[in-house]
Amino acid sequence: MSLGVVRAVRDLGLTIPGDLSLIAHDDVFPWLKPENFSVPLSTTRSSIRLAGARIAERLAARISGLEEGARGEVWPVDLVVRGSVAGAPG
Repeated sequence: MSLGVVRAVRDLGLTIPGDLSLIAHDDVFPWLKPENFSVPLSTTRSSIRLAGARIAERLAARISGLEEGARGEVWPVDLVVRGSVAGAPG
């Protein structure tokens, strides 16, 4: 999605971070490195491995009847600031 936003911003004749700042989630994919974007992309970072393990735990609990209904979880993330953010205009 971030790549689409970057293209749309460019097509509109705007710049990142000159006209808007962009922060994406997640920067752990080796085939699409945020630091290789035309403007290095600021991102959040979280563990895909830990998320997968937690999904498996919840699925097993649901199958065994120990967990029912929808339940959300909020996990901490790291913010990796690169060149796609700027301060607010003064």
